[in-house]
Amino acid sequence: MQTFKLGPYSVEPSKGTISADGLVKTIEPKAMAVLCQLQARSGQVVSQQELFDAVWPDRIFSPSSLQRVIAIIRKALNETSQSPTFLFTHPKLGYRLEVPASEIPDTANSNISQKRRLQFFVCLLIVLGVLSVFFLSTYTSPPEETTFHKLPITHGNTAEFNGKLSPQGHWLSYQSDIEASQLFLVDTADLSSTTQIQFNHAIEDYVWLNNGIIAITRAKDGSTYIEQLSNIANSANAIVKKPFGQWRHIKALQIGADNTLYFVGKTSDLMHYIAEYDLVSDQSRFLHIMGETIVEKSLAYTPYGIYFHYFDGETKHFGRVSMNSEVEILAANTPDISKLSWLDSEQGLLVSDQLNAEQYIYRNDQLQHFKLTSEAIVQHVDNYGSRLVVTQSQPDSDVVQWQRIKGVDLFEKLINSKFNDYQATSNSRGDVAYLSTRSGYPQVFLKTKQATKLLFENKGKVSFIPPLLWSDNEENIAIIIDGLVVIIDTQTYKQRPLPRITNAKQLIQWKKHNLTYLDHNGDVLNYNVESGNTEFIVNKNESLIGVDNVGNQIGIKEGVLYWGTRKLALTTHERIRYVFALEEHIAVHIERLAGSKLIFLDEMLNTLLEIKLDSNCNNVTHAEYIDGDAHWLCTQFEANDSDIYLFEQAG
Repeated sequence: MQTFKLGPYSVEPSKGTISADGLVKTIEPKAMAVLCQLQARSGQVVSQQELFDAVWPDRIFSPSSLQRVIAIIRKALNETSQSPTFLFTHPKLGYRLEVPASEIPDTANSNISQKRRLQFFVCLLIVLGVLSVFFLSTYTSPPEETTFHKLPITHGNTAEFNGKLSPQGHWLSYQSDIEASQLFLVDTADLSSTTQIQFNHAIEDYVWLNNGIIAITRAKDGSTYIEQLSNIANSANAIVKKPFGQWRHIKALQIGADNTLYFVGKTSDLMHYIAEYDLVSDQSRFLHIMGETIVEKSLAYTPYGIYFHYFDGETKHFGRVSMNSEVEILAANTPDISKLSWLDSEQGLLVSDQLNAEQYIYRNDQLQHFKLTSEAIVQHVDNYGSRLVVTQSQPDSDVVQWQRIKGVDLFEKLINSKFNDYQATSNSRGDVAYLSTRSGYPQVFLKTKQATKLLFENKGKVSFIPPLLWSDNEENIAIIIDGLVVIIDTQTYKQRPLPRITNAKQLIQWKKHNLTYLDHNGDVLNYNVESGNTEFIVNKNESLIGVDNVGNQIGIKEGVLYWGTRKLALTTHERIRYVFALEEHIAVHIERLAGSKLIFLDEMLNTLLEIKLDSNCNNVTHAEYIDGDAHWLCTQFEANDSDIYLFEQAG
């Protein structure tokens, strides 16, 4: 079968295309294979397992892989899961493709079944052929590599970052952790000469505008300003400063046409937005809401719109805001944690993996390997012509233990490496389980008083692992890998995947044999690790974070913290980052514009202890309260040794 119809759409498996009204969309081979499987059994519910086995043979079932290609198919058919026309979801059962009756031949049912089976096998053979061609073209005939000459601009033990080139390439600029309110300039005709520009406040980000610089700065009280130096050649020019409206925590600043700034920022609701700011009218506008908790974010202004990439702690989001402000989600399989830069010389988007020293070019809806450097993480790239200014770094986050004992705060770095160590959780013996990416992919380590042991590694998969969970007997650790729950025995180091759990999103608590978790459908379930039985606790309740000893539910809903029937409302400028359900009380990490805090509450939601968190405590991952004293673990991002390099394209 070469072609089949879905309403107005014509599907051609051999070409990997879906077309209608002269518009042709290309989907990846895996998505076409799934569509062929569904079409061959149109009108029937096909289970996720059947689809996965047919298209991903010899691989462990992963719902996220299937959900991704389902989203690709729906996008090509201009429909959503909420308003389907052809592709319907049957929760916990599978998917069904509904072909209009007018397009089903009026023959006996047996003939229909036979034809559909034949259609699917022919379709599958075609898709496998396409996959073979794709594999050979991708891996046996790689594109010719671009080579560069590399010249260091900075070196030493300090962190220099955010390197950029002026519009004509005459100046190279960068920031340094030596002085947060200074910008450093290097004349590209004389690389030995460095000068500084002093701004009024700490620089969050900056861009070049003609021969001048626009910097977004933050005062000590948290207020944000836009500071502009119109011409760096004239040192007599004063820097003009004015408030930057409602915006806070500005990142990924870009300059576009018609004096428009694009950036990622927060407002008083503590949500992250992609926004634009008109320098002439001083008006800003939302372009895309990203969400509350964003691990990493990046923007790149290009001739085709503003590309964005961010990771919300569970899912990566890669897309583009067009010049007419339409948001399009792109299906390329980018690394989870990525930075974006537009390369004029390649007429493509550079995608830099932030966990591995690997880079890619996204061009013509395809992602290809691109070797810029394999020595370090490419944190930022700016370019003019064949010149690139590159910020290289080795990201470093450490695990810090804080204690408040008799009113005195003490801290100690428990995990202090030159790698990303995070999501630490402790037991009563002081053993610390934590995640690390020291090999470029997630690993689980256990640090005891005697030694540090590697418990688990997800080789070749740069997928995020949600927070770890200790069993109440403190002998086992549970982790989630692509929706699967794996139990690790901390004494024998044996691993045991739990059957029947394939769609886990977050682990909530583990009491006796019952492991409570949230799935991707928003349902909260109990799984008995001994019997393998599963029971629903509550449907569509992503707010639940725990259950106390007598069965009262603890959670967050619409900004209100509840424990059974008791409730505690927050102010409009506060947002709950995380809640830890302890035995007779709870600990709450609250994010505020004025700085984060950790509060401990009793079962009546009365405050037992309130702690203003250190500014370096980026994320609380564990908390305890005993007799008026507190203990908590933080992930702390370090000022890593990043440097600036000038790359010249060879030839």
